[in-house]
Amino acid sequence: MIIPGHAWSTYQEAEKAWLEILEIQQHSSKRLEKTISERQATLDYFQRLKLLARVAQGEAY
Repeated sequence: MIIPGHAWSTYQEAEKAWLEILEIQQHSSKRLEKTISERQATLDYFQRLKLLARVAQGEAY
């Protein structure tokens, strides 16, 4: 999957991210009792990364 504006430095990084996205998709689909698209799971993944970065910088969320 190509994500415009985001590049991973290694194949392993990209693979790890993709597996996390699939895990989010599976978990969210179970929790919501409906199928969540890969696109939505990817958006959720990047929202989580953004939130983690903000928390690490000491910003309020």
